[in-house]
Amino acid sequence: MSQSAEHSSVSLASAETASGSADDDRAEIVDLRFIVRRLVRWWWILLILAALGGVKGCRDMHNFTPQHTALMVVAPQQSASIGSGSVAAGGGAGLARVVGGLGMQQSTLTTRFDRLVHVASTVSFARTLDQKYGLMKQIYGASLDESSGEWIRPGGREFEIRERINSYLNLPTWTEPTIEDLSKFLGSRLKVKGIPNTPFKRIAVTDEDPERALMLLKLIYKEASEFLRQQSLAELDEQRGYLEERLRSTTVLELRTALVGLLADQARREMMLQGNLPFVARITDPPHISKYKTTPDVLVSVGFPILAMTFIGIGIIVLVAVFRSE
Repeated sequence: MSQSAEHSSVSLASAETASGSADDDRAEIVDLRFIVRRLVRWWWILLILAALGGVKGCRDMHNFTPQHTALMVVAPQQSASIGSGSVAAGGGAGLARVVGGLGMQQSTLTTRFDRLVHVASTVSFARTLDQKYGLMKQIYGASLDESSGEWIRPGGREFEIRERINSYLNLPTWTEPTIEDLSKFLGSRLKVKGIPNTPFKRIAVTDEDPERALMLLKLIYKEASEFLRQQSLAELDEQRGYLEERLRSTTVLELRTALVGLLADQARREMMLQGNLPFVARITDPPHISKYKTTPDVLVSVGFPILAMTFIGIGIIVLVAVFRSE
C-alpha cells in the first residue's frame, strides 16, 4: 500500500514537471511572438529612427568638402635580380656562395615602385622634403605664428571640451605638428591603384587646393624616385666594397672569377643609376588635375546611419517589450 502511494506521488511529480516544462516552452514561444507583435505594432518608431539616420547622413553629405585630384599614370620598371645574366651562369656554386655572403637573394621580392610607395610615407623622406622645400611651413603654415615662430594651439569651447574628453579617456590630444605628422599627411594623400589587366599604375594626390595637389604629386614622385636612387647607389657602394675585400682575400680561382663578374655587374648598375634614365617607372600620362572631384560614399554616409538607427530602435522596442511582459 505504501509503495503504491509513493509510486503515485512520483508519477504526479513527474507529470507536474513535464507540464511545467511544456508551459515554459509555450511561454518562450509566446514571448517571442509577443516581441514580434510589438515590433510590428511599433513599426512607426523604427521608421522615425531610420528617417533620422537618413537625415543625418544627408547632412553629412551636404557638409562633405570635395577635393581636387591630381593624377598621373606610370609603367613601373622591372628590377633586375643580382644573379642574372652571364655572370650567374659562369659563377655557378661559387657565385651562389658569394651572393649568400652579401645577404641578398637571387630574385627580387620587392619592386622599386613598391619601395617608392613605402618611402613616400616615411619620416626620413618627410624630413628630406622639409629640409629642401620647407614643406612643414607650406602644409601647416596657417597654424604657425610668424612673429614668435611657435605653433598656435586651436581654441574654442568645442575644442576644449573634446580635449578634456580625450584626455580623460587617454585618447590622443592636440600636439604641435612634427615631421612624423608630415609623413602621415603625405602617406594619406598619396593613393596608388593598378589599372585592371595592364601593368600600369595610377598615382593620385587629393587636396582642397588643385595647385597644391598637383605640386604634391610632382614633388612626391620626383623626390621619392631620387631618394631611392641615392639609397641604391649607397647600397651598391657598400656591396662593391664588400666584393673588393673578398677579392683581395680569396685565392680560389672559381670564387675570384665569380667576384670579378659581380664587380663588373656592380659597375654597370652604378653607371645606369647615375644616368638620367627612368629609375622607378616610366611616365605614360603626365601629372594633371582631373575635372572630377572626390564625392562622399552614399552607402557609408547614408546607409550606415539608417542601419544603425534601425538596430537601435529594435533594441529599444525589445527592451520595453521584455520589461512590460514581466
